Amino acid sequence: MTAVETWGAPLLFLIAFVNAIPFVSWLIPAEPLFAFAGTRLASGSGASWVLAAYLGAWVGCQCSFWLGRLAGRQFLDRRGTDGLLIGRIQTLYQRYGAFMVVIAQAIAPISTLAQAMAGVFGMRPALYAVVSLLGAAIEVGQYTLIGYLGATVLAAFGLTPGQVLLEWIGPYAALGLLLGLVTLGVARILRRGRSSLPLRAAYATVYTALLVAAVSLGSLALSTDRTHPLGPVPLATACRLLEGPLIASAGSTALHRTKPINIVLASIDPEILLDNAGWLRSPTLAQRDIDVIEHIQMTWAGLPPASTLLLDGRATALAWQEDRGVIPRVKLRLWPVETPAGAPPIHIGAIARIDGLSLTLDGWLPTLGYDLEADLDPERDRVGQALTAGAGIPLAYVAGAKGQTDGAGYQTDGRVLVIGEIDLSSRCRGAAD
Repeated sequence: MTAVETWGAPLLFLIAFVNAIPFVSWLIPAEPLFAFAGTRLASGSGASWVLAAYLGAWVGCQCSFWLGRLAGRQFLDRRGTDGLLIGRIQTLYQRYGAFMVVIAQAIAPISTLAQAMAGVFGMRPALYAVVSLLGAAIEVGQYTLIGYLGATVLAAFGLTPGQVLLEWIGPYAALGLLLGLVTLGVARILRRGRSSLPLRAAYATVYTALLVAAVSLGSLALSTDRTHPLGPVPLATACRLLEGPLIASAGSTALHRTKPINIVLASIDPEILLDNAGWLRSPTLAQRDIDVIEHIQMTWAGLPPASTLLLDGRATALAWQEDRGVIPRVKLRLWPVETPAGAPPIHIGAIARIDGLSLTLDGWLPTLGYDLEADLDPERDRVGQALTAGAGIPLAYVAGAKGQTDGAGYQTDGRVLVIGEIDLSSRCRGAAD
């Protein structure tokens, strides 16, 4: 719903307007958005959205009416519609036209056609303009009421949309839809395809894989971790590197899993260092919403956006990629560290090589995820040498305990690469004092 939150009332007006036009309305279901506006109304912030949807629906109804009045008869004649049936419908409109215009708005499949038919069968424009005020209120109001009551009931149990209950229901609904599409598509391919059975089975397999990939990409691109702060991590967090492994956890976007912190940039501007080395800055889902189309375009261009990793609850907004490509590729993520005013900057981060894709369950929803190269240390060491070669930048290691993988499928010796002129141990002792 991020597009609704961004555009608000104008978007609700436009969607409600289009949803009132015959045939086109079937392609743009507005009912979920009306219900979403109702949930915001329950919180006291959605009145302008509901009003915009109502006005859009009423204006769209007028367009439907005049489409029917100006071109409806010609359309029916060209379609060869049964004249007896048309006569019966016309009689109903002549007797109960105003009632039919209003009551049809409660029945989604026929609501837009009923508005156009009012124009076809000669209802007076002034009368239609008045009765459609009530009809539009029913069209928008019924779904707004559902959203409002739903949010109110959840609030009575101490919940809000997006919390535990809806998070539990959501994956089941998405999984059910996915399984339904897979079942229908595979059955159609196997039953109606004209190729040999093995070839039809191959088609069905490809169809299933593409559908799962599309759902995974959509769920990834539509999710957001922008609720997490993007500020620097405390120096105490960086100092924990001296005591043992420090692990960055995955955010709600499940494309990337946990990673160990294995690099420190000390007294160095990462923008300058990585730009001079030819690395590419990656967009991150923690900074802004990236819709599905944009996500596909970035991936096709070989620079997919970086999903969110969290370190002490702070999301990573700094990400770079060594070369264009999707698989394999080397990714670097950095977090700035809080330092006293005037002190040299410190960044800590995670560097790893992505070498494959796997299909896992995110809750109950099949989701594609990137797999890291099992041994993280060779890539860490190679990148350190490449970034400092010929630049006269000191390179050292902070010894640590063997990295804990937490079932993430990688291994490391736990050492942290330090690039730059700083003694992390003395800085941490000074902060403790």
